Amino acid sequence: MLLKNFDIKKNLLLFFDFLIITGVLYILIFLIVNSNKGFDITDESFYILKAMYPFDNSVGLNFGLITGLLFKIVNYNIHYFRSLGIIILSVTSLFTSWQFITYIEKNMDEAKYDFKLKIIYSLGLFITFSHYYFQYWLLTPSYNWNLFFGVLLILGTIIFIINNYDNVLKKNVLIIFSSFVFSICGFIMVNSNPLATFIIGVITLLFILNTKMILKDKLTIIFISILIFVFLIFLQIFFIYENVFNFISIILKNYKIQNLLGGGHNFKDTLQRFKYSLLSLISLKKMIFYFFINFILTLIGIILLILSNFKSKIKYFKNNKINKELIINFIILLNLFYFILKNFKNPRSYGTDIIYLVFLSIIFLIFKILFVENYKKSVNFKKDIIINFLLIFLIPLFMRFGTNNELIYASYIGAYFYFLIVLSIYFLIFKKENIIFRYLVIIVFILLLIYECNIIQKQPYRLITELRYQNEKVELLGKRSILYVDRVNKKWIEDLKYYAYLNGWKDGSYILDLTGGTPGAVVVLNGKSPENRWLLGGYPGSDQFVYEILTNMDKNILYNSWILIAPDGTRKISDEVLKKLNINLNNYIKVGDFYTAHRNEHQILYKPKY
Repeated sequence: MLLKNFDIKKNLLLFFDFLIITGVLYILIFLIVNSNKGFDITDESFYILKAMYPFDNSVGLNFGLITGLLFKIVNYNIHYFRSLGIIILSVTSLFTSWQFITYIEKNMDEAKYDFKLKIIYSLGLFITFSHYYFQYWLLTPSYNWNLFFGVLLILGTIIFIINNYDNVLKKNVLIIFSSFVFSICGFIMVNSNPLATFIIGVITLLFILNTKMILKDKLTIIFISILIFVFLIFLQIFFIYENVFNFISIILKNYKIQNLLGGGHNFKDTLQRFKYSLLSLISLKKMIFYFFINFILTLIGIILLILSNFKSKIKYFKNNKINKELIINFIILLNLFYFILKNFKNPRSYGTDIIYLVFLSIIFLIFKILFVENYKKSVNFKKDIIINFLLIFLIPLFMRFGTNNELIYASYIGAYFYFLIVLSIYFLIFKKENIIFRYLVIIVFILLLIYECNIIQKQPYRLITELRYQNEKVELLGKRSILYVDRVNKKWIEDLKYYAYLNGWKDGSYILDLTGGTPGAVVVLNGKSPENRWLLGGYPGSDQFVYEILTNMDKNILYNSWILIAPDGTRKISDEVLKKLNINLNNYIKVGDFYTAHRNEHQILYKPKY
């Protein structure tokens, strides 16, 4: 009988292995196969524009310096650019996941994992990186990509140090290797979001100090990392900005111009949003909305557990740990499944959903400690482990610090780090004898991601139509990039190219996108934007922001630039800006009229009279 039960369990685990590997492959193939579909004319086009001109020195720190290198590697092919971004993040997150599973094995679990089990656990964890890509179908590497990659690699390296410090004979090699990783990641991140990088840097410092390395080695890593980081910054200044004073001047000027936008683009507004985000997160009304049914399910489970102690009244229950623990395990799994099924439907709330999932997991852990005898003794609550998990929890909260988005919502790009915590808690809840429940948790997460694939296919947030309608071939950046878009977007792209080139457009010329929201036009025409910026409309200070940028342009370039306007556009730059610059469209030649479905917008392209 025992042998038969063992065979059933073994076959069931093999089936679960198959499900997990199949699910992971499905998600990766979905991303890669569809990476040539769609072309967003707003945010994504801005990312591409930055990568097209990585050595632009007009705005100070520049995330395009890093993404531009990747773009060049793939010969400016947007499809390959997206795919390369997916592959790099996949490899990095797999490395970090493997290190984290090893950390759990060594510090939190009573069982030793064989190679196959480590692979399965790591695959189930690493694929959650794809949350970053799912939300808005912005596959192109960007400042968010840089931040995510940098933090992933930093965390993976720290855990690698923790896992191997006692076993490495040549500790100097480990110290130098980790210092290089930390400094390079810091350089990548500071060019993307200096404020967030500073906070992540502090978290990294606390991580290093919390390790069991001797103090001398900790200080050596910190010192070498800072030294290499400063050296990289000086290289950037020397080759791009000529001298430190010029660099600082550009940084200050850019900060001043950026603050003109309003709408949450300054430090004060960032702090206010952070305060609002935290207050919203702990709102009793919101918590009741999220957890009410989970509370009812748990209450029913508690009643069953209490009744199980009365053998004379309920014959089915036996007063022993095994049946109690099985009841608790099923209650926890049912709660998890219900919570995900109920809440993970709207990408706009994923940040809150995942944070509350962390809270719910902690509640489940406490629940099991209270109702299973001697369970607390088997749970490892070392201080350094608790600190590490608290630091991991803080990472996604601050990855977007400085953005004009609500910070809890924006933390979805760091969903991977929340999943690290959630999976660890469930590994504590379901010990080695409950391996089937561990597998079920991983399968639930993968099914969630597959479900999100289905949502994205039908409702890609940044595209007008479903992915299946992105089947019309277009060529961008000469013929180097072939993408597939829907019919309406194809017509906009082809019309814009046709009429522009018919009227003498030359690649690399300047275009003033005064629609306030179509940097895609600059990419389509393989052109340039003033200071390589997005002339962003729709904010309280947009007009002043654009005016300030245009007044800094060389007047000969300004007056010889082509102009794209949207007469009735919802984000258009006011005509007053042109008047203040002494630009009269009567002195320009109308090239063509275009329609974009992105904002149901009528656009007109003008060229200067030579």
